[in-house]
Order: sequence, then C-alpha cells, then structure tokens
Amino acid sequence: MKENRYQQELTLENLQEMEIEIESYRLKVMGTEEEVFRLEVETEQAKEMDEDDLSQLFQIDISQNKESAKLSIRQHPEIKKARFLVELPRQLALKISNKSAHLQVNNFAGKQIIKSQHGPILLQQNSGILSLKNQNGKSNIEQYQGEIKLTSLNGTNRLKGCQANCWLETANGSIRLASCSGKLKIHSKNGLVQVAKSNFSQADISNLNGQISYQFMPLPAGDFKFQNQNGRILLVIPENLEYGLQARSKQGRINIAIPGEYAQSSEDGYKKIEMQKASGKVKIFAENIMGGILLSNTPLKSDKKKSRKGFKFNINFGKHDIDTDKLQKDLDATFNSVKDSFGKLDMLNLANLKETVLNSIDQSNLKETVLNSINQNMPSGEQPENLSDKAEEEISTAKADEDSEAYQKILELLQAGKIAVEDADKLIDALEGK
Repeated sequence: MKENRYQQELTLENLQEMEIEIESYRLKVMGTEEEVFRLEVETEQAKEMDEDDLSQLFQIDISQNKESAKLSIRQHPEIKKARFLVELPRQLALKISNKSAHLQVNNFAGKQIIKSQHGPILLQQNSGILSLKNQNGKSNIEQYQGEIKLTSLNGTNRLKGCQANCWLETANGSIRLASCSGKLKIHSKNGLVQVAKSNFSQADISNLNGQISYQFMPLPAGDFKFQNQNGRILLVIPENLEYGLQARSKQGRINIAIPGEYAQSSEDGYKKIEMQKASGKVKIFAENIMGGILLSNTPLKSDKKKSRKGFKFNINFGKHDIDTDKLQKDLDATFNSVKDSFGKLDMLNLANLKETVLNSIDQSNLKETVLNSINQNMPSGEQPENLSDKAEEEISTAKADEDSEAYQKILELLQAGKIAVEDADKLIDALEGK
C-alpha cells in the first residue's frame, strides 16, 4: 500500500463562511485564531499517485470577494483511505454536508450547520449556534456552549459537559446527556432518554417507546415535565431538593422510594400522587400511559459501568404452565449480576427478595394445589359450581399480596442506597412480567 501526503495553505483575511462537502473518508475541521485556510491530506492507495491525480480527490472554490469558500471532497476509485485535516478561522460560519465520512469538528465559535448521512460525528469544545441533522450515525457533542438543535433519524446521541439550550429530537436511537446545563427539550419516538448529573433549569421530555431517566442535581427553582406512553419514567430526586411533584399513570404503577408523605387520588382514569418538600420551587410533573413511574434518591449508574447480562427475563403471571427451571436460572442470573455489581448489598434481603419473586409466581401445579385444598376444606355441598374460577381467585389474591411484599423489598433496598435505580427497575420489570 502506497502513502501520499499533500499540504496547502491560503491566507483568507475576509473569509466569513466555509462550506464543506465530503463523501466517505475521514475529516477533522479545526478552528484557529489565524486567518488562514490550511489543508492537509494523507492517503493510502494501491499505487503511487502524483499531485495531478490527487487533485481529483478534492476541489477548492473561493468567491471573488474571498468572503466565502467551498471545499468538495469526492470518492476516488484508486484511493482506499484518506484523512483530511482542515484549519479555518474559528469565528466563521461553517456549513458541512457529510455522506458516509467520519467527521470531527473542534473549536469553532460561529454558526455551525451540519447535515450527515451514514457517518459518526464528534464535536468538541465548540460554541455559538449548532444545527445538526444526522440520518444514520452516532452524534457525540462535548463541551458545547450556546444553542444546540439536534435531529436524529437512526443513531445514538450523546451530549457531555454542554452549557447550552438544547432541542433534541430522535426517531430511532438513544439520547444521553451528562453534566449539562441550560434549558432542555427532548422528543423521542423509539429509544432510551437518560439525563444524569445535569443542572438544567427547566426540561420538557417526551417519549413514545422507551424509558426516560432523569437525575436531578440541587437547584433553587425549576420547571420539569416528563411524558411517556410505552416505557417507564425514572426520576432520581436528591434529598435536599425543594420540589413540588405531581405524578400520574394510567396503566402502570407509581413506586415511591423517597421519604415524605404524599396525597393519593384518581383523575380522568389516571392514578395520581402529589408530594411537596419545603418551598416546592422545583416543579415536577410526570405522566405515563402504559408504563410506571419510579421516584428514588439513589443516583443513576455511571456510564462507565456496563450493564451485565442476566437482567432481562420474562415471567408469565398468567394461567399457563411456566418453565420453572428456566425461571430459576433467570432469577439466579439477576441475583448474581446485582451481587457482582454492588458488593455492599444486604445480601440476606436480596436473597429474600429473589425468593419472594420466585414464590409470587407459582409452579405449574399451583392451580391444582388450590383446587385440592378447596376440596379438602370445603364440604362438597358448599363448593361453588365454578370451582376453577374460585381457585384462580385464590391464586390472584395470594399473588397480589406476595407482589406487594416484593415491591416493598425492592423499594427498601433502593431507598437504602443498596441497589441502583436501574437495578430496581429491572427487578420491577421481572415482577410485572416484562
């Protein structure tokens, strides 16, 4: 494999706007304090190429008044790999159209408009106003200051250390934010939304099919709204937060693992709870249709801790036969996973919890056992005609009591800080048969 290196530098004192189009390869665009356009290219190809051949790879066009320029990078049939480094004045307006390239943009302070298809994007230490549309690729934004508008079709999206007002929308893919501040609006259709250790003064987050996790940091006042349709809402609320909270769910449970009293009611077919601490200046509203709501003061896991296998399993609470051997293995896997991840757990309580979960789902002969018990303890003349229905009523009542005990154990472990909120979520999923 042959390698080529090409360099070009132009002084452009009046340059105000730069447009870049790229297909494939790798591109890094750096903002500098110099009023220059600097280009470096490294290529790998099967045979030697001179500068005339290399010039077919890219083209530079500069306007007559030298206020705008365009760099076009195209695929070359002879070049297998190419790396481009472009240095530009950091204050100019930047417009990039990317197709299938690895793109990195650093240290710009003007307006950035980026449209991308089929390629990962990394933006670091930029400021100003960002408009990013990414169709099929990962988007990572770090330490941005200003305003961010991100639209994603398919791909994961991560923001870290950003001080910005953020408007984020995704069709298929996760959105994760950490250590960010400003104002936040998120609309997601399919994917996880997670916000950790952030100081947003207000947030409006909605999701259709995916979980919402939000970890509050101490703040004097704020306005927060969370809405979901088919996924749980997890809210981590620190003890020193002065909040006024309203949570309502139509089909899911509202699990409370934070200290304090609450009012309970129903409204328009929703179960509703209300809580307030001190001044209540941090307003929190959470609404769910099909999923539950979990309130905790146990922090979310760090991104560095990867979720272990063994949490996901299905439990059938219905009337059909259950593969109890598989269920026991799944519960053991979950138990061991939590034990391995959190060494300070009260292992006796966790072991009891596992047994409660297992016992709350009967073996395949539970119905027969209940029927036998009724036959033995109730004279035949007093037995109801629908003896089978009576047995299932007994099973349902017993299961409800055992479920309640299991939920309570989970919430006690969570409130004591012995399991993370995600692990409580997994165990509640197990109880609910998800």
